[in-house]
Amino acid sequence: MIDIHCHLLPGVDDGPEGFDEALAMISQGVEDGIRSAVVTPHILGPLDDGLSGLLRERFQQLEEKVAREGFDIQLFLGSEIFFQFGLSSICQQKVATLNQKGKYCLVEFPLNSIPARFEYELFRLQLSGLVPIIAHPERNIVLASDPEKLSEIVGRGILLQVNAGSLTGRQGRYVRKVAERLLSDGIVHFVASDSHDTSVRPFILSKARQAVEKLVGSEETDRIFSINPRKAINGKTIEV
Repeated sequence: MIDIHCHLLPGVDDGPEGFDEALAMISQGVEDGIRSAVVTPHILGPLDDGLSGLLRERFQQLEEKVAREGFDIQLFLGSEIFFQFGLSSICQQKVATLNQKGKYCLVEFPLNSIPARFEYELFRLQLSGLVPIIAHPERNIVLASDPEKLSEIVGRGILLQVNAGSLTGRQGRYVRKVAERLLSDGIVHFVASDSHDTSVRPFILSKARQAVEKLVGSEETDRIFSINPRKAINGKTIEV
């Protein structure tokens, strides 16, 4: 399996505090069957050279430790960008995109609201050649209450990523039902762990994969957990 959204870089956001914790998460993910992962630290404000350098340096250190431990996993660097003024300029920097390919940009909204003119800002990203991926829309109370709006957004070429924990009930029954509805509507392009630790938000995808396969079948499940994530990592086009 391929995970395009996880918080494994130590000491840069609300993920692991140190490398030992990060390696414990990776051990958990490998045991669960994850073989590739895009490490996506939060970007909550401007992305300057200092932060870009820190993320790349910390990622290189993590890669070296993973190789030393012999884990059977390949890591890639990306970001999860909180929707903000200047989003378009942030996403122009390759470190802000999945695997630094300058193609796919993982964007997070506040959980309790939707920013004004968010569709216009996402459209600006598209005009610049980027493809926005909305992270865990099922957890946003505005988007969760309007699946038709999400279908409309997807129709404009924007992609959706649902959290594994939403499908396994970790976020409650309502969020799970919303995630299942989006899957049934055929508008989910990725399921990712959004992992932050080994317990509350673990680096695990297999249980969600089982739930998805029961709901939409094996072919669609492969598309969501393997085919689309691989295309995103390689900067290839994903059909909506």
